[in-house]
Amino acid sequence: MGKGDSRTKKGKRFKGSYGIKRPRKRFSYKTHYNSKNKLYRRKFSKKPQFNQTAADQVITEFALSLISVVDNEHYPSGTAIFIGPHLAITAKHVIEDYISKHKTKTKTTGANQVSVPFNVLAAQTITIGKESYSVLWNAHQIKLCGASDIALLHLNPISELPKGYKPRQIKVDFKIPEIKERIFAFGYTQSTSNTEGQNVHWEHQPCTAVGEVVEVYPQKRDSVSLTFPSFMVNARFDGGMSGGPVFNEAGRLCGIVCSSLPAAEYGDNHSSYVTLLWPAANMDLEIPYESLLDSIPYKFLDLFKKDILDGYNVDKLVVSTDKVGYKLSE
Repeated sequence: MGKGDSRTKKGKRFKGSYGIKRPRKRFSYKTHYNSKNKLYRRKFSKKPQFNQTAADQVITEFALSLISVVDNEHYPSGTAIFIGPHLAITAKHVIEDYISKHKTKTKTTGANQVSVPFNVLAAQTITIGKESYSVLWNAHQIKLCGASDIALLHLNPISELPKGYKPRQIKVDFKIPEIKERIFAFGYTQSTSNTEGQNVHWEHQPCTAVGEVVEVYPQKRDSVSLTFPSFMVNARFDGGMSGGPVFNEAGRLCGIVCSSLPAAEYGDNHSSYVTLLWPAANMDLEIPYESLLDSIPYKFLDLFKKDILDGYNVDKLVVSTDKVGYKLSE
């Protein structure tokens, strides 16, 4: 061996001069760096996390920031998630909040469908290569689920889609998550808007929350506020995230953001709630997909049976004429 060469216990050879650059020092520094680096620790942390997210991430292609518009009044609040072509899902209470904010009355025009005297717009950010594009959609139809905090939005684009854009399919999982299972939620917080002439400036902060499932309510948690199937997590959900997607460890959509209670004391975890998706299976839809043109109106569940939507554990759903159930066990 020449000067400056050394061997480890495993027999690997390293070259370098004596002194500060010798291999022993490098290994010591690397260990020190990894143990002190906050990003390194956060990546592998088992504690709940809440972080701001860059607007050019893949999730912003699916997750939509919502705003209601009537005359010159704009009310940005809530999040939705694309689950298929022209179809998004959000929280019902987001739509009900718009109705209350604008002090308007609704009209029922069909099964589960509500007609409102204001527009619901959705903003999407698409990144192709190094370029990001903003696309605006309008809710052509709004469907409210009578059995849960779920709303379905039939969306049409009102701005041009970027060239080369091909919509990707999100995976939907009807399985009820298990306790201590890891979940990942996304939503838009701190949404604001202001009008200058014909232009509306719309700003928001994308955020990601990570946590674990604490409790599961297959039927309901109580008879007052959470009267539908849901589960509780220790992740932090801020205002504006309502209706946003919640993913399980497999990366599949397993619920939508419902509500959250802040930590009682500093250092405690939040108590947040996620709406399960399966009660929406019996909702009626009229989106004119080619394979369902002869079946309008059809059930939300039919989109999975026709492979229009990508679903998992669909066989666990039991649907009758007027209600839907979930098989807890075989």
